[in-house]
Amino acid sequence: MVSKRLNCEDFCNLHYSNNEKRDKFSKDLILYWAKAAEQYNKSFSDLTTEPKTKLSALESFKIMVDYFGVEDTMLIINFTSRNRPDISRLIGQSHNLIHPEGSYKLLRPCLNEWFQQIDDPYTRDSLQDLINSYYFRSKITQKLHGVETKDICATYLIVAKIQQVRRIRVGFSKNPEVLELIDKILDAAWFKFDNLKSKNGFKAIRNNSATKTEHLDMLILMQYHLTNNRRLIPSGNNWETDYKNIFSYIEKMEELCREDDSEWAKAYYWWSLWVLRKNKKIRLQPVREIEEKITDFRMTLNPDLNKYFENMEMKERKNLESSEKKSGYILNCLDVLLEHQNNPSNRIKTDKKEEKRLIIKSFLSTTIGSEAKNLTNFYCKTTTMKVVRLDFNRSSPKDSGFRESIVRNETSSIIESVLKEIRFAKSALNIQESKNNYTGIINISVIIAQLFMKINSFLSDSRITKKNWKENYQNTTFRSSIWTEDRSELENELSKEILGEMKIFLSEVDNFLLRAELSTDIALENPKSNDDAFRSLIFNWILDIEELGKNNKIKLHLVGEMFGDFTGLNKPKSQSLFLYSRKNKIKLELSKSKLNLAPVGESLSNQ
Repeated sequence: MVSKRLNCEDFCNLHYSNNEKRDKFSKDLILYWAKAAEQYNKSFSDLTTEPKTKLSALESFKIMVDYFGVEDTMLIINFTSRNRPDISRLIGQSHNLIHPEGSYKLLRPCLNEWFQQIDDPYTRDSLQDLINSYYFRSKITQKLHGVETKDICATYLIVAKIQQVRRIRVGFSKNPEVLELIDKILDAAWFKFDNLKSKNGFKAIRNNSATKTEHLDMLILMQYHLTNNRRLIPSGNNWETDYKNIFSYIEKMEELCREDDSEWAKAYYWWSLWVLRKNKKIRLQPVREIEEKITDFRMTLNPDLNKYFENMEMKERKNLESSEKKSGYILNCLDVLLEHQNNPSNRIKTDKKEEKRLIIKSFLSTTIGSEAKNLTNFYCKTTTMKVVRLDFNRSSPKDSGFRESIVRNETSSIIESVLKEIRFAKSALNIQESKNNYTGIINISVIIAQLFMKINSFLSDSRITKKNWKENYQNTTFRSSIWTEDRSELENELSKEILGEMKIFLSEVDNFLLRAELSTDIALENPKSNDDAFRSLIFNWILDIEELGKNNKIKLHLVGEMFGDFTGLNKPKSQSLFLYSRKNKIKLELSKSKLNLAPVGESLSNQ
């Protein structure tokens, strides 16, 4: 066993540092594992047996405990887990090996298990198995006044569970159901902390992670907040603490920064601001104020810690670039909508029309589901579609009246395409409510923008805008799409049906937004604030629909124009997608910078 006692504060300072120092720190961590592996191999020199070629993670942990002792081993393991991507990179390729291959026989199985947990969250956690073993507890020789061995192990288990949460959350994009598992793990960690916090000598337990032992509740709660960043509506863990409120958490971390002036407290304060920024962003609320606060805070930090956060922000930007390459993701869909907004009349002639159609379809398949395959799109020729399909009831006398002589057949027509799009939008809303994904509101905003654009596209057809039915009738191409000699009755009825369906849909959207708003701490920050521009838009759209519906005779082309106005189709070209109120008093901008969610929390893979 080595005699030199490792320093947790030094580990923490090196972890929260610039890339160069962190790279050196990773090499130092590798060296600890290599030394233990070397000693393990040497221990067999006087024996007739040979050392095992392949070790399990649990066996590797035990060998580390034998060499370094319990406390130093826990320190090494926890910081190795935190820096596993860099460590894996350093030993991943043969030309990067800084020690003989045999030196990694302890480290590799541990890294393999940790990375496997990303793909399979139910992979065993050997570190927790170790801590819960008689072997491990018998190795605890340090006697602390008023602290029992089981309590020391409880602090180790809390940190081990948090490390497990950090790892499996990285696999969220592949396994969204891991959030429920994380909730249970955090519950177990909180229960242990709750039992410990009232015990004498709790603070005397040596730190084995970046967070001080007496503040393990802030460690657990940070993971709670980071996990809820992946949700629209937070989980309801029944913990008796004020710090489940993100604003209270931020205030507490500010206090700890003043009292402690440690790197971990400053780091957690930054992460808490980051969480708030994301919470606002996924709800399409302004983030300028919180971003300014983050910038001001970074200016007070030492260069190493400031560089650490700079690297984190750079990683987030790279994630954004990576997400843009994923077919059907929000940002790709946004590009298609933006092009249509700026060039609605050229939608048929657009370059890469089929590719863009598939992007729309792919996006909708993730928001609407299997029904997306039936969706119409911007790039279809409405001239090949019937305006409204009419089947004549032959048993009725010809002069029996318009509504008595014909019925509308709900197949293949422009009007039915409009109504179908609204139904699909309603379906998308239902799915978003059930998924409770952090992109829910953003997905719906994109669905709404697309829906408005499509309604405008469909109802801009010349056969709708032309008032003279006889002109259409004379064109044999449109014979199956003719109106009656007096189309006003049917047109008015169809217009009211479209507006009525849209009012129902938008009212349900408003309920969805209200539920999301009331479920988060942001709603408590300033209930009278005008932050929720999206809900204000929805409300004004409903009022506009009601106002238009008061007309005795509503023209379909007016309905189309209204929804074109909503999406800014009549506005100058822009690099952002805009959603307006009818009177332009309220405006919501959707842009790549505002939708930088790609994906939320993926940049927290080491957190």
